[in-house]
Amino acid sequence: MNNFKLQRDYFGEALLELGKANSRVLALTADLESSLRLTDFRQKYPDRFFSVGVAEQNLVGVAVGLSLEGFIHFCASFDVFLT
Repeated sequence: MNNFKLQRDYFGEALLELGKANSRVLALTADLESSLRLTDFRQKYPDRFFSVGVAEQNLVGVAVGLSLEGFIHFCASFDVFLT
């Protein structure tokens, strides 16, 4: 059995723990929750999970607005799309 984990596996686990510790933590993605291991976060905290569709520019804009309201957001996408 292969116990190898990818960096995104650890990301999903860490974000789930952060969400448990702080109710202001939000997860945002551009329709990549499965690939970025955010499905557990989405299931456990559906009111703190946002998928904006395939629109990374909107993802960042939404995140800025949420941070101005005091939320702690984590934007998750592939770096090639965010740049």
